[in-house]
Amino acid sequence: CMVASVTCATIAAMKGAQIIRVHDVEETLEAMKIIEVMNNNH
Repeated sequence: CMVASVTCATIAAMKGAQIIRVHDVEETLEAMKIIEVMNNNH
């Protein structure tokens, strides 16, 4: 499931992972950018 994969990759990045292997690159990057914007606004 793509949603679960993107969620896990995003959580891994939030916890400090430097390298993340994903198949859904565009979707994962989009999710990570959203999280980054949300974190920078608080």
